[in-house]
Amino acid sequence: MYKEVSTFITARDGEIVYSKVPDFATDSSLFGILKERGISKEDENKVRDMLEKSRNTEITDKISLDQIGYYVSVEKMDYNGWYIANFVSEDNVLVSSHTVYRNVLLTGMLLIFLTIAVVSVVFVVLRKQQRARVMEQKRFAALSQFSDTVLFEYFCGQDVLEFTNNARDMLGLDSLRFEKFSHKLDNGRVHPDDREIVYRMLKEMPHSLDTRSIQLRVKGKEGRYNWYSCHLKAIFDKKASASVVVGKLQDITEVKHREQRLMEISERDVLTNTYNKSAVGKISQRLKENTAGVLFMIDLDDFKSINDKWGHEVGDIVLKKVGEVLNKTFRSDDLVVRMGGDEFAVFLQGNVDFEMAEKKAALVLEAIRDIQIQGAGSLVSASIGIAISPRDGRTFSQLYRAADTAMYRVKKSDKDGFCISR
Repeated sequence: MYKEVSTFITARDGEIVYSKVPDFATDSSLFGILKERGISKEDENKVRDMLEKSRNTEITDKISLDQIGYYVSVEKMDYNGWYIANFVSEDNVLVSSHTVYRNVLLTGMLLIFLTIAVVSVVFVVLRKQQRARVMEQKRFAALSQFSDTVLFEYFCGQDVLEFTNNARDMLGLDSLRFEKFSHKLDNGRVHPDDREIVYRMLKEMPHSLDTRSIQLRVKGKEGRYNWYSCHLKAIFDKKASASVVVGKLQDITEVKHREQRLMEISERDVLTNTYNKSAVGKISQRLKENTAGVLFMIDLDDFKSINDKWGHEVGDIVLKKVGEVLNKTFRSDDLVVRMGGDEFAVFLQGNVDFEMAEKKAALVLEAIRDIQIQGAGSLVSASIGIAISPRDGRTFSQLYRAADTAMYRVKKSDKDGFCISR
């Protein structure tokens, strides 16, 4: 810390034991040397007190020699009762309060500069990232305007769903952001039959690595439900937990309508405009949903003789007219099925009493008798067997056997009538 230090080893009375300081070698007494240098009586007493009071602890004070300020330190040695006395002038002190202040100021300025530099670099990096995100969002929004697909993000932890701008037109949305989305599935936007699968999908996606796909109905701006294909993919963070689920909704209403039309065509009997035998599955499904119902088995009497006598062309006309009778007599949501040849089945779901079943059967028989074929007149009648669910069975096969048995009772009697299974 100092350029030059004058050190003496002295006895307690100031006698110099050792010193290599040439300038102070004119006297063997420390106080003699100090007097030669013009020490005042007050400062001399300070040094004497320091020698008296030092007890293995360094004592420091300031004195004046030849009108020059000196710093003095005295410390007792652990040998022969000697003392070490150090003298250093103010001019030789390297570290002063000004130097410390200057160094602290420079260090502070340096730290401020470094802080500004680091903050500037961080700001530039964040600014670039922000611009990149903004540009990405603009591209994302621009692409969505040219697409029939609605894109969305679901933030798992926040339960927030956000759509792209084109959702306003496609879905008729006022807002593109939905808070607490999983709690609002019953607000009418998602079809009631599809809400459970949507809720389950949102719960499963944060734990799935696969891309999931579902089909659901969502209410559009016209107020009607349209079909959408929904594809979802979870994006995982560094902690291997899904932070967001991205997905898309694509309108497949026309596709579903085409599929429905093709399905209906495949299920319809072209000649009679009734369901074909594949609709047995529909009857079975309805029985699973509600076991109450009634099954009519209708078989034309002596239809083979009509074909033999009048030809198959007339036979086809008879079958077509029977189909018209059945479609007209029963409700639109009743299932009228051509089982094959001249045999038909009709299923009515719900509670149907015996009196209602008998009235329906009588209407059918009368309408079939009234069928007129040009050039041939009235040619056809029918035998009908009736089975009641769940009394006669809970499945289609059980009801079919019961109704078929009842129908053959009519066949064995006078035909042109009906019989309820018992």
